[in-house]
Amino acid sequence: MSVSAPDRIGRFDGRALNVDACLGITALIALTAIPVAGAPVALVYLASGVALAAFRPALTAVELLEARLLLILPALCLFSAIWSQFPTETLRSSIQLMATIVIAVLISQRVRPLTALTAIVAGLLPLVLASVLFGAYRSDTGALVGLFGSKNEMAGMSAILALIGVGLAVSATIRWPVRLLGAAGFLLGVTAILLAQSVGALIYLPFGLGAYLAVLIAARLPVSARLVAVLFGGLVSCLMAVAIAAHFALASAAFLDLTGKDLTLTGRIELWQVALNLIAERPLLGTGFQAFWVPDHAPAEALWTIFGIDSRSGFNFHNAYLS
Repeated sequence: MSVSAPDRIGRFDGRALNVDACLGITALIALTAIPVAGAPVALVYLASGVALAAFRPALTAVELLEARLLLILPALCLFSAIWSQFPTETLRSSIQLMATIVIAVLISQRVRPLTALTAIVAGLLPLVLASVLFGAYRSDTGALVGLFGSKNEMAGMSAILALIGVGLAVSATIRWPVRLLGAAGFLLGVTAILLAQSVGALIYLPFGLGAYLAVLIAARLPVSARLVAVLFGGLVSCLMAVAIAAHFALASAAFLDLTGKDLTLTGRIELWQVALNLIAERPLLGTGFQAFWVPDHAPAEALWTIFGIDSRSGFNFHNAYLS
């Protein structure tokens, strides 16, 4: 059974379009506020998602069946409760992950991309603004933590705001109020990243903006010119990689000098070594999904103490592959 795109977004049914859009927008705005408001907003997100799924159950089944490959990872996380060191925590986190992905699939099918992106900016902008104006700063470095759990989370949310904001701002086909909202989001996001002193976000943001600019330019080129541009870009990337590899010591020194980091990348190398040692203990199955950074878990408590994470939240191995 297949459902056409017009049926999915309700183009032929104004009532369905309005309900789907309202529920999707509510879920997206709630999702942006979960790191700040916690459980109450998470319930709003979950309730909106459940309502979105229940509103058109037959379509929900079709959409999830088509997106079944995306559900493999959360299913594995759910299954890991069997061998988890903290099965209750793993089960709870896995259900949250599964619900988040399911709701995301439904939103992606039923809410227009522009509407979804505008909702995310509308949700993040007041949170980031409140963080800049009234949020907390770290006492040791002066980095902005804002209303979020850590400076890295603050910078991550600000980077999302900046990247989506610039996309809305430069699009000539979007109405000017939305473009102004995007421009405000971009400027505020960049400001918050600078205040958060997140080197990673400051490095990744230009790459994201560059990729977006490349897509904009490529969209205006004929197919043959796009192919040439891709080949040229690949060649330049390879040459840069070779140059960095040939002068790795100089490149590393320049990077550390530019970012103000030490040779351990402010403790990340030691943190990665701990992760590698833990992986060696359980190389196949690991500790279970979200079963490491748990209060009263001795290795996690030790790392929180070493790195001065009193809140016991907003901290990770800073490496998605190792995590």
